[in-house]
Amino acid sequence: MGLIFLEKINDFLQWIDERTEIKSVLEKITKEPISGGTSWAYVLGSGLLFALILQIITGVLLLLYYVPSSDAAHTSVAYIQKEVPFGNLIRGIHYHGTNLIVILTVLHTLRTFFWGAYKNKRELVWITGLLLLFIVLGFTFSGYLLPWDNNAYFGTGVRVGIMSSIPIIGEATSAIVLGGSTISTLTLSRFFTLHVGALPAILFLFIAIHLFLVFKAKHSGDYKPTTITEDFYPKQFFKNSCFALLIFVILASLSYISPALLELEANPSDSNYIARPEWYFLFIFQLLKYFPGNLGLIPKVILPGLFFTICFLLPFLDKSAERNPLKRPYAILAIVFLSLGALLMASIAVWEDRSNKEVKAQLERQASEANVFLKSPFTPKNIGKAITPKVEEKAPATPSIYQAKCSACHGETAQGQVGPNLHNLSLKEKRTRDDIVKLLKDPNSYGLSPAMPAFDDISEKERQELADWILSLK
Repeated sequence: MGLIFLEKINDFLQWIDERTEIKSVLEKITKEPISGGTSWAYVLGSGLLFALILQIITGVLLLLYYVPSSDAAHTSVAYIQKEVPFGNLIRGIHYHGTNLIVILTVLHTLRTFFWGAYKNKRELVWITGLLLLFIVLGFTFSGYLLPWDNNAYFGTGVRVGIMSSIPIIGEATSAIVLGGSTISTLTLSRFFTLHVGALPAILFLFIAIHLFLVFKAKHSGDYKPTTITEDFYPKQFFKNSCFALLIFVILASLSYISPALLELEANPSDSNYIARPEWYFLFIFQLLKYFPGNLGLIPKVILPGLFFTICFLLPFLDKSAERNPLKRPYAILAIVFLSLGALLMASIAVWEDRSNKEVKAQLERQASEANVFLKSPFTPKNIGKAITPKVEEKAPATPSIYQAKCSACHGETAQGQVGPNLHNLSLKEKRTRDDIVKLLKDPNSYGLSPAMPAFDDISEKERQELADWILSLK
């Protein structure tokens, strides 16, 4: 019986191979010759591919619960991280995987540069690799806003602000990205579409092109001239597999030791929040301090533009056949100098934040609030509405006293203007009915900043009516 079963499987595989020639493709991959033999230095490319696949898998799992709207995005992410089985692990792998992919992309690019692997008719391999770096940065940019917490909201505001300062195209580009003049549900929808739709399609295309060009140009191998070659399988395959396993273990461990960041829900009226860029953009953040005003274009546009232009043209500028890094001192020293300079700028940025008592206290307060929020139980009042399509409800009638006394600061619909947004006040600020009545009697009782004016001509009945109406706003 067992032999018959194996024969059937063999017949099926033969049938598949006759129509796809998959065996010849696999044989070509496994028999790929590596000049100079296998090496642990060659695991970065396959490790990056594995990390990208892991991001796609965890991203699809997150999509099962995520709701891309400003009133439900944060709640859905909190629900994933606190309630969904293995949700903390899945989001942790996705969150920390972003940082690891940036690291692997940079290391893979540096390894290619040091080994001189962009030479010998490998120009297109180098160029598509650099384009993949931009696509990876596009994922980090578009995914940053999706949790819709304070860090995501204000951090995205800083990034879009830098974008809008670019001459000629800046304002138009930022308006397209935002879907208006401010960050809103429309902005979140556009970032979500870019992150889960457009960018994955572009990523698949460029990965396919890059791998095709790699196999077409053959493995670059060692930078030293040699006649020794070794097939990809089994030794290099084993090393790549070990590195992929290491990546998974690292990401799973980080998810347990350091859960993915999730701060309080985005509060646009929070004027005290201090936004800081991701670690890989800290050096640009620090450089901006040395170039005030219009000079800010130098670190924002000119220096990055010049750097990447040289990178793209590198295979055409460096036409020598020499690949040994020890025999290319000027090129190696240049990249080492730039890397150390970026590391120095990032270190200074961190040191200055820690040296400024007010900034340090605020950053520590933000981190503490995020930690408390993550450890608190998931107890929203309307969990069903947070993770299912929103059912339209008739808005409560606006009291005439609100229109007369409050709308000038808090807006016609209480969505915030000069004063803060009053919707979901019981959930966001933990305000009770008695709190609101007391606050309307004595605005200084809670130390609000900016202070709310006192209205002595509001009756007790009107205060209670206002409190009930405010608590009904969802």
